[in-house]
Amino acid sequence: MAADRAKPIECSAQPMGLTFHPARRIVAAGLVDGTVELHNFSGWPEKSARSTASTEEDDTIFASLPVHTKDKPKSSPTAAKSTNEKFQQVKTGRSRGPSCRAVLFSNDGARLYSAGNGGGLSALDAETLCASSSLLFEEDGGSNSIRGEVWNVSGASQNGINVLYQLPDESPAGSLLATGDDEGVVRLWDDRISGGVEPASAASAGVAASRGCVLSWQAQLDYVSSIVCNKDGNTLLAGSADGTLGVYDIRKSAVRKAKPAKAPDPRVSDNQDDELLSIAIMKNGKKVVCGTGEGVLNIWSWGVWGDISDRFPGHPNSIDALLKVDEDTVLTGSSDGVVRIVNIMPDKLLGILGDHEGFPVETLQWSSNREYVGSLSHDALIRMWDASLLFDEDDGEDSGEESDGKGVVKGNKSESAVSARAAAESDDEWDDESDDSDSDDSNEDNRGGKKPRHIKTDAEQFFGDL
Repeated sequence: MAADRAKPIECSAQPMGLTFHPARRIVAAGLVDGTVELHNFSGWPEKSARSTASTEEDDTIFASLPVHTKDKPKSSPTAAKSTNEKFQQVKTGRSRGPSCRAVLFSNDGARLYSAGNGGGLSALDAETLCASSSLLFEEDGGSNSIRGEVWNVSGASQNGINVLYQLPDESPAGSLLATGDDEGVVRLWDDRISGGVEPASAASAGVAASRGCVLSWQAQLDYVSSIVCNKDGNTLLAGSADGTLGVYDIRKSAVRKAKPAKAPDPRVSDNQDDELLSIAIMKNGKKVVCGTGEGVLNIWSWGVWGDISDRFPGHPNSIDALLKVDEDTVLTGSSDGVVRIVNIMPDKLLGILGDHEGFPVETLQWSSNREYVGSLSHDALIRMWDASLLFDEDDGEDSGEESDGKGVVKGNKSESAVSARAAAESDDEWDDESDDSDSDDSNEDNRGGKKPRHIKTDAEQFFGDL
């Protein structure tokens, strides 16, 4: 059984990137025409009663800014990697134009970062935009200034930027901004000094001369699809379409002193002969899970970066998005349009959160209080899935977890909480699909010290309900 789907948020054009404000019911989208759009869904679910009818009262947009509409798309052998962009080209028959591929609210919600397929990188004052009492709509006119823009680096990358990620505050380098582009380049940026370029004497250094770029690597040969960092912010991981996992040691990089051209070489995994499209760190930092183009979840053991330690097949198509639920459970977004609930080690497909009805799932993100999961596909909608299916109603009380005062429960949900709830509502077909795993079934029950799940009889279920 799938989760309830609230009424989707409709954008003015097809969204390619998605990010939720960490404390407010606000979502930002980077559109295929280069615009950054903000929506306020504070009326959810009152205004989103499961109706499909559209009215003016349901319009959630409050800001539309032409941040990347003037960017010139870079011509490179691996350009236009996004399937969203490819779909748009086929649909319209037009050559590739400017687009905003990625958006990201900062950890504290003070900044809204965006990146385009022309290599541009921008930072907006999110507090100014979110606190505005009037609608902010700016046309792509002759003015070079954009409301709320703090800085803009038009040549942050020689290629289109695909991924934005901010290091945690605990990182030894601080909460730097990470970018990944079409040619496998990973860069770290310091928001405090970003914007503009170095003096003309440094212009020969090219993109590395952009103010704010404190570190730059190019260890992978194809576009960077996803970036994630461990809890302490010591190690940055990047998945690439060249089939490798890049491991970047932040501590050894001496970020605050190193020049971009002299960054130490990162470690790179063995080539997996398949695109790595999404990534998540699981099992309290002991396992790294990557979604691949062939629908297999590749699993690495932390610190052993040569080859994978396990693999979990079962998805019929590519796994383009991963969203961590807890240390044992992850949501997968596949190009077959299904958002699945998957348990990692023991590997088991638990159920379905939602279905895009055949259209690919490009992105999965949590809302600020984890009430909803937002997803993108090849249309103008941000789909909002009710996440209560993933958690027991009394998790916060019985497990002793603390709340941060904003309705967000800190700490990890237990595997049993998610697994039991999802498994009770899933069909028997999941058991058939999980038999395809390469892991030894006889050892699954003992991994992690977990006992096999007991399937209740009808009588037990009846008295249990009483």
